[in-house]
Order: sequence, then structure tokens, then C-alpha cells
Amino acid sequence: MSPRYSVVIPLFNKRAHIGRSVASVLGQDVRDLELVVVDDGSTDGGGDVVAGIDDARLRLLRQPNQGVSAARNRGIAETTGPRIALLDADDEWAPGFLTEIDALVAEFPQASIHATAYRLAAGGRSRPMSNWKAMRSGPERRLIDYLDCLGRDVFPFSASSVCVARAAFERAGGFDTGLAVGDDVLMWIQLARQGMVAWSSAERSFYHRDAENRALEHPQRLERELDFLDHLVAHCRGDWHDGAAAPALRRFVSGKIAGTAARLLRADDASRARQFLDCNRDLLLYRHALRIEARLIRHGIARRLAGRAREQAKHGGRG
Repeated sequence: MSPRYSVVIPLFNKRAHIGRSVASVLGQDVRDLELVVVDDGSTDGGGDVVAGIDDARLRLLRQPNQGVSAARNRGIAETTGPRIALLDADDEWAPGFLTEIDALVAEFPQASIHATAYRLAAGGRSRPMSNWKAMRSGPERRLIDYLDCLGRDVFPFSASSVCVARAAFERAGGFDTGLAVGDDVLMWIQLARQGMVAWSSAERSFYHRDAENRALEHPQRLERELDFLDHLVAHCRGDWHDGAAAPALRRFVSGKIAGTAARLLRADDASRARQFLDCNRDLLLYRHALRIEARLIRHGIARRLAGRAREQAKHGGRG
């Protein structure tokens, strides 16, 4: 008989944290679960830590390094429960996480996603998720418009505070293994377009920002975000005019394009920022286009003034 919940943890070089993550799953009040940890080619012995944990509900799978999406897909394929809960190897669930998910499922059984709020943890302290004030109004457990949240730059749940219906996940085709970042957001978008998103304001998950090797700190983060945007645009472009999700998706993508162009400018790469904008100008909302054009102008003026100052300094200050 299948367990109620299939939990999947992708593991890559998180030896210092994986024991905490596994313990937070196995210690849940809801006992009817299976836990699969996929060691995605770790070189620090993290898989051995998992192998040393004695619990019949836990299985360890090992594979050559293929990335977090491939590890999640592999783990999900090896499980059987009707609902799939995810947890990153450096995050943890608070006691009662699955109990809260149970309550959401009971109230909103047809939802494709059931998720809770989360806390950002670092240095032994934690605080509510970013933009948490935007989610305060309304009952504790409710249906939310995830795409509208994205359009307002609000991320109401993380990959470590979400549970998805297996049938909906299979219809979505699994996580995109071609992405190094954003694969989870793209999946939530696909699931949200299939059905409802049930959310609880109870903070039952911890996202640890001070853990090693977080994707946010990767030296190629900007390149990875550009790749994510390409995938997102290719996936959603057909809905800009026809789909009910068009306005929210357009706000989200437009904001991401403008934000990425701004990061290129901060990296003093104006030519690439301009090229990036030109390729995606049809997706920019007017307010985002106006804001980034103003930044391009200011960047150009600043560079000219800096060049003039260098020339004056070179010639002894004679203007």
C-alpha cells in the first residue's frame, strides 16, 4: 500500500546539513510517509551520513552528478505516494509541517499544490519569509493566486515548503533538467495553471540562507538567471494574449527582464543589457521599460563623466 506522502531530498555536498533535514522529516507527527534521498554525486560523504540512519521509511539512491532537477525527478520516479513533498538538503521542516499539509489537503483536496509559509534562517536566528506582509490578509488556510503573487514579486512558499499532487506533476512533465536555477518556479507556474494552489500562513519550514553551496551564491548566478528567463519566455509566450494567466505572467516576466538588465548595468555591461532588452522588448510593460531606459541613460552619463574625470586627471586637471 502506498504511503500518504512521498518525500524527496536531492543531496549534493551538504554533509553538514543533511542529517538535520532527514531528522526533520522522520520526526513529523504524520508517520505515513516514505523518504527518498538522492545523492547526486556528492564528494563530501553526505550520502554516507544518510546511509547511517536506521529507519525503514528511508531509502538512499546514488547517481553521478546531474543537477538538482534530475535528482528530484529520479527521487519522485522511485516513489509511489499520491502527494509529493520536497525538501532541500540544507533546509528543514518545523514540527507539524505535514500535519498542516494534511489540514490543507482535507480542506482543498482538488488543489494541485499545497504549501505553507516559511522562515528565512541564518546565524541561529530566523525571520518571516520575504514580502510576508503581502500575504497577511485572509484566513490562515486559503486558496491563493500564485501567478498574481509572482506578478507582485511575492514568493509565498519555497521548494522546501511545498507538496504537489503526483497526477498534476506527471502532467507537467517533471522538472526541467536544462535549468540550474528557476526550475522549481517554472514547475509551480505549470502546476498553478493546472489547478488551485492551497496555502497556509503557518510557518512550518525553514530556508537556511547560511548553508554552503546555495544556488543564490553561485558565481554564475546571473548567467543561470538569463537561461531561466529564456526557458520561461519560451514556455509562456503563447499565453501573453490568449490565456487567463497572461496579465500575471506578463508582470512577472517583465519585472524579471528589467531586474536582470539592471544587474547587467551594475556589472558595467551596458551593451549586453541593451542587447538583452532589445531581444525581449515586446514582453516589457511600459513602466518597466521606462525605468530601465532611464537607468541606461544614467549609466551612459556616469560613464562619460568618469571618462572625462580620468582624462582631466591624466592631464593634471587642465580642462
